[in-house]
Amino acid sequence: MQKVYITETCLSCGIEFGITKERQEQLRKNHKKYYCPNGHNQWYTGEHEAEKLSRQLEAERAQSARLSRMADYQRKQAESYKGHLTRLKNKMERQEND
Repeated sequence: MQKVYITETCLSCGIEFGITKERQEQLRKNHKKYYCPNGHNQWYTGEHEAEKLSRQLEAERAQSARLSRMADYQRKQAESYKGHLTRLKNKMERQEND
C-alpha cells in the first residue's frame, strides 16, 4: 500500500515538511500536538468533520425533544379546553331546560 504525504508548513519557522495523510487525520481528530523538524509544536484547532456532525446531531436531538414537549403541552391544553367547553355546553343545556 502506498502512503500519501501531505505538506505542512510550520507556523513558527515556515519550514515545509511532510506527514502522512493518515497521521494528519489522526491529528485533526484528537487535536494532539506534533512537531515540525525544528521542534516547534503544532496542532489542529478546528473541529473535525465527525465532531461537527456529532455536535449537529446533539442539537437536532435537543430540538426534537423540545418540540415533542411543546406538542405534548399543546395536546394537553387542547384536551383541557375541550373538557371546559363540554362543561359549559352541558351547563347551558341544563339552564335552557329549566
